[in-house]
Amino acid sequence: MRERRDKTQAALERVRQAASRWQDVEVLGRESRCLAAHLARLRAEAGTTPEDAAAQLRAAVGAWRQRKQQCMAMLGWLQEGQRAVSVEQLIERYDITTDG
Repeated sequence: MRERRDKTQAALERVRQAASRWQDVEVLGRESRCLAAHLARLRAEAGTTPEDAAAQLRAAVGAWRQRKQQCMAMLGWLQEGQRAVSVEQLIERYDITTDG
């Protein structure tokens, strides 16, 4: 009798745990759907796909590098005209904002 009761209690505990896990699955499923909807809204608001955003970033970085090269070339030309002055001194003298 005691053995049957213990088996029944163990089975009942397994059912309770399974029910608890099922509730967790349902809660996490709802949360996942909410997050997916939120992500879709954010993507729609951004008006671009991640691939397009990456392409835009690459283009902006390329333009920035080109401007930096042109600026450094100009500073080099100024430095040639003022032989004793370093590029760092020119940057300080003309109050040029740098990225580094």
